[in-house]
Amino acid sequence: MDNETSKSKSEKKNENQNNEMSEPFLTGIHFEESNAFIVYAFKISHDSSDNSVSFRVTYKFGDKPRKYILEGEHPYYFYISVPESLAKYYALPETIPVKGEALISDDDSLKYQVDIKASLKKGLSKDVINSIINKPQGYSLTVFENPDYPAKRIVGVYEFASTIPPNT
Repeated sequence: MDNETSKSKSEKKNENQNNEMSEPFLTGIHFEESNAFIVYAFKISHDSSDNSVSFRVTYKFGDKPRKYILEGEHPYYFYISVPESLAKYYALPETIPVKGEALISDDDSLKYQVDIKASLKKGLSKDVINSIINKPQGYSLTVFENPDYPAKRIVGVYEFASTIPPNT
């Protein structure tokens, strides 16, 4: 009886792994575990040379998405959605997608960074720009391979990052 139970668990595990590998691109299945994608830092700065806001995101993938990306050489991308309360200051409500760093190994302690830019509307005062930079709350970060199917979305990425213990 125990052998049958463990066999069926083993079969289910293999079936799940096959389903993950048979996915044609990165999907939500790869991000089901709570530590599948961790954002360590979300920083905002203003670039006056092109009147844009730069977002620097420091992140790492958990086992399941990392193995999938590495084994299939899957590219992945990020974009940021602007909070509705600040959208009137930005040229677009979402940034142009940016390709994530190539994962270099299966080392689960490696952290990566991506820089994403969003254009501001012309003519904003320094006070408005400073209030945008000093209010990083409410932005959403989306990770995807296929743009029609977001794989992971973190609403309130700054708040999410600020709750991660430093030694994780």
